[in-house]
Amino acid sequence: MAKFKLHDYGRGVLHVTNPNPEELAYAFLRPQEDNGNPRWMGRIFTVEQYLKWYDRQREKDGRWAFHKEYVGFSVPSSAFLPFYRAELDPTPLENSLLSLLENPTNKFTKNAFVIGTTDHDLATLDHELSRALSHVDPEYNNRTLNVINGTEDTSGIPRDLRRKMNRWFINDGTFLRSIIPQEIVAEFADWRESYMFKEAGIDRRNGVLQRIHRDIREIFEAGLETLDLSK
Repeated sequence: MAKFKLHDYGRGVLHVTNPNPEELAYAFLRPQEDNGNPRWMGRIFTVEQYLKWYDRQREKDGRWAFHKEYVGFSVPSSAFLPFYRAELDPTPLENSLLSLLENPTNKFTKNAFVIGTTDHDLATLDHELSRALSHVDPEYNNRTLNVINGTEDTSGIPRDLRRKMNRWFINDGTFLRSIIPQEIVAEFADWRESYMFKEAGIDRRNGVLQRIHRDIREIFEAGLETLDLSK
């Protein structure tokens, strides 16, 4: 039996954990890809159809299996509506996740957001919590976008580096362009050395990027204080 657990942090932020990365990944796969992947958004597809396509894409560059490459998930509550409307036939793993979310989902506001990580994966959690805060907290979203875009008082990400970041997400092919700014913010809220910096050829030790990282971490940590992370 799948071991999903629900943590309600308040403000519409729900965190689902599971000790098994495969169970987590394949339960979140369709809500995540239907919500954020330009190729699959709005389509009726099975997990098997998606994985067949995914494996063909990743054969070109030798990437890992889906559950190894994608270890964290973040979707608005609306991503689960196709299941509750019986537009998608859920797998047993998806059913376990849906059962966990059923009562909170019925009470969701349009702003609610669901994130998923394996147990105790604090590094990935930072990234996904930033995505959640960008969704449910307009002030967090505006302040962090100002940091990466720049204001009259401070410079944002240098144009050449921002172009590399945008191109990395676009080339990946699984991100809507509209959410790339929030993904970039999450890369800076996350203290790990991520794929994006490595594969885009960006040295995170760049002085301007270090300042942006500090500023976003400060805003991020203040945002965390508005959530009840004890649950």
